[in-house]
Amino acid sequence: MTNHIQRYRHQLRLSRLALAKSIAVDTVTIWRWETGKTVPCLADIVRLAEAMQTTPQALFPALAPATAPEEPAHVV
Repeated sequence: MTNHIQRYRHQLRLSRLALAKSIAVDTVTIWRWETGKTVPCLADIVRLAEAMQTTPQALFPALAPATAPEEPAHVV
């Protein structure tokens, strides 16, 4: 699953260690999430978003609700 953890972490000038400490995981876990080796559980995604002052959807675009295509207008 594509994520933007590293991008947001860099924007906030956070080290992996600082982010890891703020959500009570180790730096290897952060690295695995950033590289897509593993995917955090929903609770960890929420904690990441809170720590990085953003939304879960901003970090993981696949969590955003899909928009239904508009139906074409019927011409009579």
